[in-house]
Parts: sequence; C-alpha cells; structure tokens
Amino acid sequence: MKGLTFYFILFYSFCFSQETINLTEVSYTFDVNLSNYTEGIPYKSRLYYNDSTSLFIYNRINFEGTDKFFKKVGDRKGRVNGIHLLRNYDEEGYKFHLNFNTKELTSREVLMEKYEVTVKEKNIEFNWVITEESKKIGEYVCYKATTQNFRGRNYEVWFTYDIPVPTGPWKFHGLPGLILEVHDDKNIINITFNNIKQNNKTKAYYAIPTSKEVYNLKEYLKERFRLYLAYVNNKKAMTATGQMRNSDPIAYVNIEYNEEQIKLLDKYQQIEYHIYEESLKKD
Repeated sequence: MKGLTFYFILFYSFCFSQETINLTEVSYTFDVNLSNYTEGIPYKSRLYYNDSTSLFIYNRINFEGTDKFFKKVGDRKGRVNGIHLLRNYDEEGYKFHLNFNTKELTSREVLMEKYEVTVKEKNIEFNWVITEESKKIGEYVCYKATTQNFRGRNYEVWFTYDIPVPTGPWKFHGLPGLILEVHDDKNIINITFNNIKQNNKTKAYYAIPTSKEVYNLKEYLKERFRLYLAYVNNKKAMTATGQMRNSDPIAYVNIEYNEEQIKLLDKYQQIEYHIYEESLKKD
C-alpha cells in the first residue's frame, strides 16, 4: 500500500508539473550592438503574456537553434575589418517576468556568462510621452512614445491600442497597449516585431525566475561593473608580465547604467576603466 501511495504521489506531481496555461506569444528580433561594430547580435526573442503577467526571454539556445553566434564584422568607423564577433547562447536564456498588478519585475541575468542571478525591481519609471505619430507594423496601427535618459539611453517605442496589455519586450512596459518596436537614439538597441500567436506553456516554463543570489538593480549593476574592472585589471597584469600583447582597454558598454555611471556618460560616449578610476580619486 505504501508503494502504491508513493507512485500515486509521483504521478500526481508529474501531472501537476506539466499543467499548461494559455498564453499569447509575441516573436521579436532583439538586436543588440554593445561593441559598436557594423553589426550587433540579432537575438531571437519571445514575449509570453496573459491578463496579469508577462515573460520576455532572449539569448536562449532552443530559440536560436544553435549554441553560439560567430561572424566576422567591421568597426563602425571603418578602422578595423574582420573582427571575430562571438556569442555563446545560454541554455535557459535571460528572463524578465512582469506582474502587471504589483508592478514587480523579476529578471534572470547571467554575470560574466558564468553564473545566474535574480534581479528584483518595482515601479520602474519610464516617464513615457505619447505622441500622435503613427505607423503600421504588420496589421497593427501603432503610435510612437518616447522616454529620455532611461538608465543612460533615450528610446522611442511603438505600441498599439489594438492589443491593450501594458507590456512589451525586455523591461519596457507601462503604456496602454502592447509595445511592438523599440529603438534607442544611438542605434545600439533595436527590437522589431515578427509575429504573434496563441501558445500553451507549462507553469514551470512560465514561472518567476529564481536563483540563490538575489540583487536589487543597484546591487546588480555595481557587481556587473566590479567584475568588468577585475577583468580589465587582470588584462593589465598579463600585459605587464608579457603574457599578453599591450592593447587598449575594452570600453564598458551596457544596456543600462547606474546613477554614478550615467554621470560619466554625460562626458564620455563609453565608460572606460581608467576614466572610472580617475573619477574615484577625485571623490
């Protein structure tokens, strides 16, 4: 009898874990060019939503159908050709889960492509300005909205009243309709709409991201930059000991910045490690 009870519990648990929910799936291309090359990395991304939550995912192996992106590209200013642009895709992907009612955003991020962390944010302020400018994206009439200096970048987005859900790709949300397109004014972040359809996903697939390490946004951006500085200092040490040829430091270019880094962006297009170190000496 105990054995029968065990197998019943096991069967029940399996069935519950496979329980599906009805979602709308939106396919986007999330093109990110953080290295200022002639091309960025065109991630295949998905947004899933229902009437109260949404989940955006990109940098996922099964979306891409391969485990890496590799291509030779050039420098935007034409100084260098044949740069090897490589990106290893992640098994699970970067995830952004939004609760429409509580305004809580819970993200799965990966630091230095080595370990995952959970980042929690609430009541993100975009300060949207909705304009009367419109255009059609697919079959949808969309209107332009803008936000200035959202964590170091200016964005324009296109949303549609035809789909009245307050969400969109990546962290973008808070408009009276689904966001179908996003561009920043430096041509670094470009998100474009592909298609929309109904889909079923398991509750486990759609669950809020969790990991052992949990950060708020300020802590996460600080740790991300700390790891970058550690990488640069290690590169300097290897150059000094002859283990690496001398080269210019790689600029720190991120999708979003903290307040201290934004102050540096007012003076410099990109944040380089020596600029940051000099600013600390003056404080």
